[in-house]
Amino acid sequence: MAAIETKQLVPKGCAALCYEREGNTKFRDRVTVFYDGKLVFERFCWGEAAGLVFAAWADGVGADGAIQWRRPFDAAVKEDALPQTVCEASRDALRFDGQPARWLLEDTKKSDPIHGYSGLKVLLGRLFG
Repeated sequence: MAAIETKQLVPKGCAALCYEREGNTKFRDRVTVFYDGKLVFERFCWGEAAGLVFAAWADGVGADGAIQWRRPFDAAVKEDALPQTVCEASRDALRFDGQPARWLLEDTKKSDPIHGYSGLKVLLGRLFG
């Protein structure tokens, strides 16, 4: 968790690391950790009508591992689905809330314009903090 808190988890030259919950679940849940310490949780449904169900942003992770979710949430957000604390954090996997299920690295992104992290923003953010 210290790696997220101190903004050292995401390697230089990257905008974000994307993690997905391992195992067969009802939804496809993804957590993206950005170079500046922010996180976004996204829940997608499976099947023919696959798509984004909801997303929630966090401004970072506290020293105790507590995720600092932005409130108020959108009406679609299921607050009980959101992880509340980071127990373990590495570039390969995350663990939340003391659960045995890990969240495995799915993707490393150089930029993520969909979430507002264009290549220029990442470059300037890395250079000037």
